Amino acid sequence: MKLTMLALLALGLISNAAYAQNCSDIRPKICTLKPFEPNPGLGGGTDAASSPVCDVDSTNLPDQKTTIQFAYDLAPSKVKTDLCNITNLYVIQSGIQHSWGRWEDPAIHHQIPSKTQIALHPDDLNKTFSDKQDDNFSALTILSTVHASHSEANLPQRIAPKALGLLYVLAHE
Repeated sequence: MKLTMLALLALGLISNAAYAQNCSDIRPKICTLKPFEPNPGLGGGTDAASSPVCDVDSTNLPDQKTTIQFAYDLAPSKVKTDLCNITNLYVIQSGIQHSWGRWEDPAIHHQIPSKTQIALHPDDLNKTFSDKQDDNFSALTILSTVHASHSEANLPQRIAPKALGLLYVLAHE
């Protein structure tokens, strides 16, 4: 009996490890975000010590899921493995106006240790890599995009500029 239980446990661990390595579809992890403020200093009516949750009305996101999957498919294997291991990937519908990533440190989150989430602002689903970099320039306020800007002029045709921009956001978060 003990040997059978150990074999089943090992099989489960191998199966989970194989899924993490061969995860080819990120879409099951994607849902819309029920309003949540990840910064504990800002409050915003949510408890940052809790986990964000999927909005119950978030079952229909085919366009966003396809867009995110397309960016995921461009990712190198290490990034794919990291993304496969996240707990949830949210699409923000209201509230916070930027994408964010979060790891729930077990030292702080005793009841929900080590969950990871990425929340994507809808604007980031349709920006090129250059758009995101130009946003970063704008945030610095020392240079305008007139003085420095980015371009996808040399991007291989097989890579969609907006998919690369989204992959950049996913990898950053």
